[in-house]
Amino acid sequence: MNRTEEQATPIEQMIVSAARLIHDDALLMVGTQWPVVTSILAKSLHAPGAVICFEGGAVLNEVPRAIPFFTADPALNAHCALMGNSFDTLGLVLHAGRADPALISAAAV
Repeated sequence: MNRTEEQATPIEQMIVSAARLIHDDALLMVGTQWPVVTSILAKSLHAPGAVICFEGGAVLNEVPRAIPFFTADPALNAHCALMGNSFDTLGLVLHAGRADPALISAAAV
């Protein structure tokens, strides 16, 4: 049996289900790990207008060429509309109540 015939793992199902809930033009507050993959999947497939605000300070208007390892990954730099810090995104977006959904990992909860 090859990979295309296998069932999706629970984590894969979680990522796809969460990505489907993200609307186009959403302003997302995104934490590390699976929320990064979820937000990029949504932006790539059906929500190109979504803006991804990472807790590390990066704000993306475009899909990065590679999935970052964490929310302040230097690989994001070329794709940023804003290269700030945690105070920028947490203060200007999250605490100001501008984020539509916020995606965080279970460890953050």
